Amino acid sequence: MDTTRYLSLKEAAAYVGCSTITLAREIRAGRLKAYKLAARRVWRLRATDIDRWMACDSGEERELYVASRATRERS
Repeated sequence: MDTTRYLSLKEAAAYVGCSTITLAREIRAGRLKAYKLAARRVWRLRATDIDRWMACDSGEERELYVASRATRERS
């Protein structure tokens, strides 16, 4: 029996403690694995993939980029 636990985007955000927008950005960037249900715009994420993403097991170091005020004013 497969005991894999799948979470909705909202459930995953609560599990991690971040917003659904952050998770969607990570999914689109390919840093977080997710599964789209056929013919629906609904994402499902495995708890094990979320744990791996949180632990940075992808081999790359994750850093949060926050633009400085000077950078935003030049844009």
